[in-house]
Amino acid sequence: MDLRTEILTKLPVRKKVTPSGWLTINCPMCVSQGQSRNDTKSRGGFVFKDGLSYHCFNCNYKASYQTGRLLNKKMRMLLTGIGFSDSEVKTLQLQAMKEKSDEPDTFKPSYDDMTFKEVALPQGAKLFEEFTDPKDAANIIQLYKYIHQRNLLFYKNYYYTNVAYNNFNNRVIVPFTYKGKTVGYSARLFKDSKGPKYYTSSQPGYMFNMDNLFKERKYVILVEGVFDAIAIDGVAVLHNELNPNQINLINKAKTTSEIIVCADKDKAGNKLVKTALDNDWSVSFPEFEKGIKDCADAVQKYGQILTIRMILDNIVRSKTKIQVLTKIGA
Repeated sequence: MDLRTEILTKLPVRKKVTPSGWLTINCPMCVSQGQSRNDTKSRGGFVFKDGLSYHCFNCNYKASYQTGRLLNKKMRMLLTGIGFSDSEVKTLQLQAMKEKSDEPDTFKPSYDDMTFKEVALPQGAKLFEEFTDPKDAANIIQLYKYIHQRNLLFYKNYYYTNVAYNNFNNRVIVPFTYKGKTVGYSARLFKDSKGPKYYTSSQPGYMFNMDNLFKERKYVILVEGVFDAIAIDGVAVLHNELNPNQINLINKAKTTSEIIVCADKDKAGNKLVKTALDNDWSVSFPEFEKGIKDCADAVQKYGQILTIRMILDNIVRSKTKIQVLTKIGA
């Protein structure tokens, strides 16, 4: 489908082209995005490179399309805004659907999209059940109680070491794996002790449990922390900001899975929500009780099944509603 040609037929004859190749128009989306009046200064623009992208520098509306994909909601709204009728948009979507069915899907991520070097876990680390020496019993029992209290015993990949370096003998270790190899880890204190709560070894671009991006799943839930991901079988971005490679990988997964952000209920979590808005991902605002700030807390209170149900029941796909709920701290 030559969407570029279709769009050009709807734009004014007198169009401006910037030196960098942007074809600018008066943005038709500004009022719907909360601006007080229509754009009259040609602050919206198309660029036809590696597909098709649109961006308004006034209301920040963004939409994109690549051959082999369907027209997403934001692109369909933009097409209507520049003059396509509902029937014309439906026709274009049918053409996109036909092309998608006729061509192999090259957008689903594969293990070849990312590479990481193999690293070692802390010295002496092994599954905590393998520690049988009586001198380790007190710590192993306390580690077990910590996992049990957090309602996370269903996960079976917790490690421990009795080596005191960096206080590792007071931490539960969760390996980071990729292609069956260990590529990092996170070690969390399970009792009061000196030092930072978390000690994490992570390589740029890595996301915990990122194997979920390579599977055929209806939903992929993005969270911030390792224990949040363990709690709901989600993907932990490990920070509240994503780099371009991570965003690209997640957007590829979006061709077969709905991406749902479930951020921590704090200001830092708002950065992840902003990334969701910029990339047309959904956001969930589960109605957790006061004091529950993330998915791990929720699973400790409600259990895994009910927590996931609350996340799925409170998915928001409207950009405006996401912005409002984020602002009021829902």
